[in-house]
Amino acid sequence: MQRLAFIFFLLSSNMIFAQKQVFKVATPNWVNNQNFSEENITKDNGGSQYLLIDYQDNFITCDSYKHFVIKLFNLSGIQSNSDISVAFDPSYQKLYFHKINIIRNGKSIDKLNLKDFQIIQRESSLDRALYDGSLTAILNLTDVREGDVIEYSYTIHGFNPIYDRNFSNTFYQQFSIPISRVYNRLITHSNGFFEYKLFNGAKEPEIKTNAASKEYIWNIEAFDFKLYESNTPPWTDIYKRVSFSNTKEWSQIVNWALPLYKYNSKSISKVVATIEKRTDKKDAAVDLIRFVQNNIRYLGFEEGINAYKPHSPDKIFSQRFGDCKDKSLLLVSLLREIGIEAYPLLVNTYLSGEILNELPAINLFNHCIVNFRIDEKDYFIDPTISNQGGDIDNIYIPNYAYGLPIKEGQTELKLIPHSPKSIVTIDEVVTLDSIGGNAIFNVSTKYTYGKADDIRSYFNSTSVEAIKKEYTDFYRNLYPRIEAAKNIQIIDSTENKTDKLIVCEDYFINKIWEKSAGASGIYCDIYPLVLETYTDYYQSDNREIPYYLGEPFSYSQTTVVNLPEKWYCKEDSITITGNGFKYENKITCSENKITVVHKFDLFKNAISGDSIQSFLDKIEKVKNEMHYYLTYNSEGAKFKLSWISVLVALLTIVISMFFYTKLYKNYNPLPKQQDTNRQIGGWMILPLIGLLLSPILLSSQLFTEDFFNHNTWTRIYNGEVSISRNVLFLIAGEIIYNFALLTFNIFLIILFFKKRSSLPNLISIYYIVLFLGTTLDLILSKMMLGELYTNVQYQDSLKLAIRAFWAAIIWIPFFHISKQVGATFCKTYESSKMNFEADEFKE
Repeated sequence: MQRLAFIFFLLSSNMIFAQKQVFKVATPNWVNNQNFSEENITKDNGGSQYLLIDYQDNFITCDSYKHFVIKLFNLSGIQSNSDISVAFDPSYQKLYFHKINIIRNGKSIDKLNLKDFQIIQRESSLDRALYDGSLTAILNLTDVREGDVIEYSYTIHGFNPIYDRNFSNTFYQQFSIPISRVYNRLITHSNGFFEYKLFNGAKEPEIKTNAASKEYIWNIEAFDFKLYESNTPPWTDIYKRVSFSNTKEWSQIVNWALPLYKYNSKSISKVVATIEKRTDKKDAAVDLIRFVQNNIRYLGFEEGINAYKPHSPDKIFSQRFGDCKDKSLLLVSLLREIGIEAYPLLVNTYLSGEILNELPAINLFNHCIVNFRIDEKDYFIDPTISNQGGDIDNIYIPNYAYGLPIKEGQTELKLIPHSPKSIVTIDEVVTLDSIGGNAIFNVSTKYTYGKADDIRSYFNSTSVEAIKKEYTDFYRNLYPRIEAAKNIQIIDSTENKTDKLIVCEDYFINKIWEKSAGASGIYCDIYPLVLETYTDYYQSDNREIPYYLGEPFSYSQTTVVNLPEKWYCKEDSITITGNGFKYENKITCSENKITVVHKFDLFKNAISGDSIQSFLDKIEKVKNEMHYYLTYNSEGAKFKLSWISVLVALLTIVISMFFYTKLYKNYNPLPKQQDTNRQIGGWMILPLIGLLLSPILLSSQLFTEDFFNHNTWTRIYNGEVSISRNVLFLIAGEIIYNFALLTFNIFLIILFFKKRSSLPNLISIYYIVLFLGTTLDLILSKMMLGELYTNVQYQDSLKLAIRAFWAAIIWIPFFHISKQVGATFCKTYESSKMNFEADEFKE
């Protein structure tokens, strides 16, 4: 029984409370009563239609009257409009309801009963840690039926006293749904200043003046509705509207705000003394900024006077929480205490540069930051942003564009310079253990400025395990079998000069290769997954509304792929430039390494609506270029003997042997000295060693360069490699040259040991042929293979040509000048034959 009594007490208290907050009165005499019509009904636009929206503001009596009439078509319309709710602030406002009727079949049913109201405190800004303190009166209509018309009107009496008779508002003449009629009326003193401004083709008012008042009246149809498009810039308002204000100049707002931002400076000295800071003025300013940003919790009770008037700085310091005004004034007071000129700065977080087109008005600003000066340089700080890095010259500030300093004598808005573009730099290393196998994946990402602040805040507010899971799940979109090898590491110092942060990641990818369409084919996708998120723009046709691209930034990603074997790779580069961005892609190769570089720069935050299609087409081209596939055909990779290569090699050997046999017998230059049968020695040992090693090295090269692999020939002939078929002649030429050189090398070894007089001349020809052959091969390979001829291959061939050049320079003169050579190589074919026959006779 006691429990039931307690519940009854609560319910009774709620009803009494509601009755004290909401009043039922007749429509005020100053209101122009407006009728409505059910003509021009358009049922295709949803479950209901507004037949009348009636706003009348009386700035003389401080009253706002609102009157709505809604036609319901179906259950959806009933559900959307059966709850009547009105928000008001009881600290300075009263809510008067005049009528709540359901009109059915031409008859009016009165639904205005104060006992049916519920009063709740609804916090509409909890996601921003703000408590506005307003109340909401809610009435749930009963017995609402399809085809009914709901009509209700009310007046909210009382304007926030903190405005000090400064009034401003906006009336809309266009909405996202068709409205049968919109009636707007303003009443002000006849001799008072009042200015209005029309936007997007809004209509001029009818103006009525008498001895006591002046009225501005708009009475229009609003069937021409508009819908917002995706990616509309936050500063863009597409609807017809009229703004009005009784504030002439920005200086009036400054003079209004100055008393609100006064504080007791004597209390600040003690506060500053408790905060640890450095001696240098700039460093000390950073310490105070960090203290307010990171030690004063962002929380606001924005109701009544405190919606515009900040609390005293010493109170905010002691309670360790406050809203944007509170934190800004605290920081201003701390900076002033150490001799820095500082001021609160009112800004609008949405309007950006569009604020210059607005009338001066108090409610134009929704945020407060700080402007201060050191050494004649202006600085801007948002004290509500925590976890920022960088020194005084590199602390990031969002693009607020303009602000109004609360400073004596300030007469205009102040430009807030853009912070430097955020930069994202990613270095990836993919190390493949085998073809078709696994990989180790290492990522290092450096963020600067705004993006560094965002990542720092994310890491400070998220657990290590949650971060690891989120990052790993992100990469699973590309590599389904990826697993984190370590916890995500962050390298950060908020004291470094530039606001930067580095995130290090280590993963193991099980079976990184995927099967391709062919049964024997596999592939590995190297893709800038992060860049995809930055270029994932909503598809849209050309339109009148601008298209929002996001804040400008620079992105660079370098992915190095370490391969388990030599790889055919085409070096490539591409640049795509669009409206507001530039993309670059470059691929470089070495024998066992491929490097893929992506760069993306966003220069604009928005583009005009008529250039959207061109922009999106260019972005689509960018996405098509971002994939880089390593492909491997296991069938095509198996070695198949090329009988063409074998035939060319055998013919070269046979012809060479025939030619060298003839040369061996018939080429017998006169020796420089009489044959003394001198032994080979001295410096001659070095070229002999070179001749002995060359066949081994040359043979190894011939049978590892795929000259005898049938797949090499077919891949080129079938166009699987982006090079001309003429390269086949280059391969055939290299086979002929190398086998001719190999047999020539063996022939020289025989002549060397036979100490033939022909050796000096023929070995000189060998060195010349070696130099010319390597040089010609270098030139032809570069010309015919193009980008497939990698820098590493080019450098290796260049080294061989240089070695051949120096060999020719050194050894050709040696074999023609050296007396030791002349005394050693004295034998001719005939003398060798006679010596051989003499040896046989002795036996």
